[in-house]
Amino acid sequence: MLRPRDRVRPPAHCGHGAYAGPAGPAAEAAHVATVTCDRRASWTLPRDVSSTPAVRRLVRAQLTAWGYGEHIEPAELLVSELVTNALRHGSGEPVVTLSAWDGVLRAEVADAGSVLPQVRHMSEEEECGRGLLLVEALSRDWGVEHTGEGKAVWFELDARDRTAEQLG
Repeated sequence: MLRPRDRVRPPAHCGHGAYAGPAGPAAEAAHVATVTCDRRASWTLPRDVSSTPAVRRLVRAQLTAWGYGEHIEPAELLVSELVTNALRHGSGEPVVTLSAWDGVLRAEVADAGSVLPQVRHMSEEEECGRGLLLVEALSRDWGVEHTGEGKAVWFELDARDRTAEQLG
């Protein structure tokens, strides 16, 4: 089940799809804050199974460069799940975007497909179909947005500096 939540909207220059939050100016003012994008990286991947291990390496290298070492494993896992879904169920070449701002690390996988993904509850015998359950379990928030070209599935991880919080 997709879950709508109040969340911080990434700034337009972070390159994310349209915001699909609460409707109307009053609701938007009450639930959405403007933020500044600190970092952004984006890659267009070939529509090939080799894209999944390649995106893991790209995510690892980018998060290392940004100093987000403790977030590499969950981000790598979740991005690879979303890329796999885009390759299996979407169309066109997947576009992966990572961005970071104000203690949030966001990943988005966009493709040209119009069919929105749905969380499925699988039996123990089934070998696939648990990707969105992982995204839901490991992310602080996630969702799907329509774009002009198809859809974008995104997740956010809490990337606040825990050392600074413990000292403060």
